[in-house]
Amino acid sequence: MYNPTDRARIGLTDLKVTRLGLGTAPIDNLLWEVPEEDAQGAFKAAFEAGVRYVDTAAFHGYGLAENRVGRALTDQNRDDFDCFLLARRYSLLDQTALPEFLPKCVERGVSIVLGGVFNSGLLADPKPGITFNYVEAPQELIDQVVEWQYSG
Repeated sequence: MYNPTDRARIGLTDLKVTRLGLGTAPIDNLLWEVPEEDAQGAFKAAFEAGVRYVDTAAFHGYGLAENRVGRALTDQNRDDFDCFLLARRYSLLDQTALPEFLPKCVERGVSIVLGGVFNSGLLADPKPGITFNYVEAPQELIDQVVEWQYSG
């Protein structure tokens, strides 16, 4: 029988995470205001059910969801950090995670799941009106990506 808290392997790695994850977009006040106690109740219920895969991002409530995850993890054993979802900070256009974050992960044996590798559209389809990190891409970046496509 399928159990959502069974662990599944990510890709071809040896890393396993719970099949069911807790996404934090709904608790970041995106569509309506969610009281802190309700958000913490969601984390508590998920952890008690065995869920250990949490997806959060700075864009979720402009940091609110990340702060709520941090508060929820305060009393949890934080040694089951196996991987982090790194969104938008490691791509052809943005490598801000390279100097500090990625070396720390390598040092600690923490895997990375890359998200947003197309920088919210620009690297997939560079044209006027396309987005880069969720805002309209400047023409200079669009031109740079187009040049890469035709030079390489």
